[in-house]
Amino acid sequence: MNAINFRFIATISVCAVALTACGDGSDTPAASTSVDNPFTSMAGTWASGCVNPSYILPNGSTYTTPDSTQVVAVVTAPSGTNTATVSIRQQTYRNSTTCPAANLDQEGTIGGQISALEGTKAIAGDPDHLKTGTAKIANFRYDSISLHNVSMTLPNFGYVSKVGYMLENGKLYGVSGTRASDGVGTRFANIALTKQ
Repeated sequence: MNAINFRFIATISVCAVALTACGDGSDTPAASTSVDNPFTSMAGTWASGCVNPSYILPNGSTYTTPDSTQVVAVVTAPSGTNTATVSIRQQTYRNSTTCPAANLDQEGTIGGQISALEGTKAIAGDPDHLKTGTAKIANFRYDSISLHNVSMTLPNFGYVSKVGYMLENGKLYGVSGTRASDGVGTRFANIALTKQ
């Protein structure tokens, strides 16, 4: 797998994590028995802007990419007490830190349903992922995936993955990294999203 494909897969996976878990920013974990849907206040468009992130490679080394990335997510249709629909689009621009359309190299969109769960997880940073805090937990069900110029193994539609997230000072951080025994990653991603 070449470096750009690895970076894209890492980013799109992080996007699924980050955007499938929008909470209301309170200190109370979202619960399936809650009267108010925790996603109602999060409905709308979230974006990273043009960013130049670093990635942790499988051998543990850090790769600072000469490429740039944009992530846009839309949270819609909150329903019941704990679900909503999300669509996440990630684009990678090769050999540029400013995301010009002419340098668009890879693009992917993931859509699905998010469901708030009870519980939280303390996340400690590492040398390449300095963000720390307490993540809330949610499930994400993959309902649609569209990729351009990307080679990766796709999950089956309907597949449900447990994810973690934190909303802090208007920024949404997704949990990434190797999944622990609880099914949730171990660090916050380097890409944060802001509501537009």
